[in-house]
Amino acid sequence: MIRIPEYTRSPYPLFVLIGVLAGLGISIFLMRRKGVERFSFLLSSFLVFASIFILNISWNLPKMIRVQSWGFDGTLSAVGLVVGAFTSALIFREKGPEIMASFVTGAPLMYSISKIGCFLSGCCRGFSYGGPLRVTYDKWGQGSFFPTQLMDVVCFFVVFVVAFILTIKLKDQIKVSFAVMLISILSRFGVDFFRLSHTYKVVSKTQLLMISAFIIVIISFIVITRINGKGVRVNE
Repeated sequence: MIRIPEYTRSPYPLFVLIGVLAGLGISIFLMRRKGVERFSFLLSSFLVFASIFILNISWNLPKMIRVQSWGFDGTLSAVGLVVGAFTSALIFREKGPEIMASFVTGAPLMYSISKIGCFLSGCCRGFSYGGPLRVTYDKWGQGSFFPTQLMDVVCFFVVFVVAFILTIKLKDQIKVSFAVMLISILSRFGVDFFRLSHTYKVVSKTQLLMISAFIIVIISFIVITRINGKGVRVNE
């Protein structure tokens, strides 16, 4: 059994911030390895960082009065990273695929680390569970739960490792980007089955969102492939 004490202040925002910095750090490393110029990767990093904060600030606006309740959201941060990556790829077209792949690779690591904070704070708990590795929270009193957040941590860290290897080894960075996004979406869809919020539901709101994201990614890939004529650009 894993027992989580009650914290005076939620550790979740701290771990999301650490995740954001780690994701950006990996992205910068990959961009430098791929030959992206300093100005390009610095501006791209700024755009991604800005996208992350704009989305999180927008999410916190309804809680404007209670500033102490403000925080970062791991999912929004990952979405902000992808939005900023797309924007950067459009601005720096010559190295667009490399920039996009570098940031998309950092997104699963960001999400994985943020879920450590989620696990410690007790949000997004798993379903009621009394087996091995069950989790109890002092702030919730009696009851134990499946360690879904830890599943998120491990699952998305594995996705990150796979994405990192693909980005390093493969030449076609556009295919790498879309492959990583699809794997991440499918992983998020699958893990949601183990959440407490999914109890008595066939498909949750989060899963519907993931289905929509999956369709959007597929359509985007088809459009980009057709725009490029015979196929996506393969870097020499």
